[in-house]
Amino acid sequence: MWRVRIVMGCSTKVGELLKRIRSDLGLSQKQMAGMTMSVTQYSRIESGDQRIIADDLFEILTAQ
Repeated sequence: MWRVRIVMGCSTKVGELLKRIRSDLGLSQKQMAGMTMSVTQYSRIESGDQRIIADDLFEILTAQ
């Protein structure tokens, strides 16, 4: 399981980290987003255009 340290206000860093984790796992954005959110929302989070709430981040990371 991935261990993630998150700093408030660093949505770009979180997005970059999610993208790296997804890439390491060989998953598509659709697979990573799963039932938690739409692919569009997930893509915006990876690019830093949208923030992610802690509950959704936890759900995505623990599902992988």
